Amino acid sequence: MKIKKKKIHNKIDYSTRLNCILSKQDNLVDLISLKKFPVFIGCTVKPKSEDLYFDMDWSVGVSSGLIQLKNLINPNIIYSDFHSEAVGQLWKKHNEEFSKFVIKYCDSRVLEIGGGANIIANLCAKNNKIKNWYNFELAKIKNSQIEYSGKVKYINKSITGSYAKKIIKNETTLVSSHVLEHLYSPIETLKTIIKNTKIKKIVFSIPDLKTYLENKYLNVINFEHTYLLTEEVLKKILSEINFKIKIKKNFQKHSIFIYAVKSEKEINYNLPNLKKYQNLYKRNIIFYKKKISKFNKIFLGRNKSSNFIFGAHIFSQYLLKMGLKENNFSYVLDNSKDKFRKRLYGTNISVEKPDIIKKIKKPIILVNMGQYQSEVEKQLKKINKKTRIVKI
Repeated sequence: MKIKKKKIHNKIDYSTRLNCILSKQDNLVDLISLKKFPVFIGCTVKPKSEDLYFDMDWSVGVSSGLIQLKNLINPNIIYSDFHSEAVGQLWKKHNEEFSKFVIKYCDSRVLEIGGGANIIANLCAKNNKIKNWYNFELAKIKNSQIEYSGKVKYINKSITGSYAKKIIKNETTLVSSHVLEHLYSPIETLKTIIKNTKIKKIVFSIPDLKTYLENKYLNVINFEHTYLLTEEVLKKILSEINFKIKIKKNFQKHSIFIYAVKSEKEINYNLPNLKKYQNLYKRNIIFYKKKISKFNKIFLGRNKSSNFIFGAHIFSQYLLKMGLKENNFSYVLDNSKDKFRKRLYGTNISVEKPDIIKKIKKPIILVNMGQYQSEVEKQLKKINKKTRIVKI
């Protein structure tokens, strides 16, 4: 894949994809543009005047049909602060199950990319099978947020940088959880890792983006998920680095666990046309624009102190960017302790703990949390049984 030289626009450093991530010969055509979208998916203590926005321009490969972001924002902006806490029971279960999956198929020396605050690493390191584990993570994580095991080394650097070459020579298993869809050049990145190591096994957890899209979840593609990673696309990526899938396990329509191994023979995989996903994505955008007008009518004229929206993340940012009126809400609720009293980036709304609704007589909360919907609804009803949930 070719990426055009970096440019700077409105204080934002970005690059442009010149062709499809799956082939240098496959040109891109425009699909849809979401104007002036917040570039950071998270919360901040800085004033709103410092928030940055950029057009989210989606394109498709002419031959592949793959949806992918045209302009790529500098990762130092996108990952300027840690915001992938992955809290809640569903994530807890995911991490436990994926860790078991990793232990079953990994070797003793592991290289992880995008491992955040060592959650998967520390769970796996409890097993005697693990001797050494490197976690390369771009986001800057406070020391207080990281749990260290004696076997685990957290490294706040790029996996493709010169520093990585010096130390990752004997690792034989590559691990990642919800990271592959974040890579700007997945094939080239994986080729570099394999070239610089002895990787013969790959163990991935990827989000089930096909199911997300079909169910109209809003955390499908964004400035971080820069292409629509489906099973077909994954097979194509792996074939380009000569790896084949040995084991696949679906996890609750949330994730797909993959164990792949290096092949001795050249792998050829013919990617099916992905146009159906383009149509789904465009229909979802239209669907939400209609829904938002209904949401605005529901909250209009009510006592603002009783109105809330749940999720200080991409779920709420999408709704607010597409026309949901933020002045109808007193707070955005979230379970992450690292977000309390901060401001949802790109908005004027502050974040509060869900417990704030205990003293509200009849709270009304907009909850559009995709695969976490049921878990959040139960939590809010438990806090205050008179809570009214507004949902899709």
